[in-house]
Amino acid sequence: MSNDTHERILDAAASCFSQLGLDHTTMEAVADKAGITRMTLYRYVPSRDELIVLVLLRDWNRSEAALRGLLGEHDDLRTQLLEGASYFVNEIADRPYIRAMLRSSGGPGRWNGLEGKQVLVDTFGAFLRPYFVGHRGELRSTIDDSIEWLMRQIFLLLTVEPARGFSPKEARRQLRTFVVPSLFVPDR
Repeated sequence: MSNDTHERILDAAASCFSQLGLDHTTMEAVADKAGITRMTLYRYVPSRDELIVLVLLRDWNRSEAALRGLLGEHDDLRTQLLEGASYFVNEIADRPYIRAMLRSSGGPGRWNGLEGKQVLVDTFGAFLRPYFVGHRGELRSTIDDSIEWLMRQIFLLLTVEPARGFSPKEARRQLRTFVVPSLFVPDR
């Protein structure tokens, strides 16, 4: 199967998610946008949920090396989480189709039944887990709970539009002031 066609499909899906939202993006709309038939689309991607997963994983793969490099610049877990979460928020904010998926009629909770949500949690969790391992005693909860809670907060920053509008600077301030410190046992 052609890699060019596969990329066109993922680009078309991302565009449809941005323009139509997750709930209104159909396989037919993606096929039309990609300039292929629905039959051809289904040869490449068996379902809409699989299409969501493929778009998310493609973006993750594009961002992972940069994120790993950024975290490698810091030794302190709190700083790594602040920098990593800020990067993640800004990357998603720059990809309107991911924000559109998160803002679907049911919001992030709508993803509970979708494989895409679990893939995102599992992928980001597997990436973050090694950074957390040496800090178990500093965390308020388990590593898995901490990662899931961090992701929920990131999703909230991206889906609940603040009164002043979305601002990377404000998102970073909230991450630094509220989100990252809440993961750790308070200093005594």
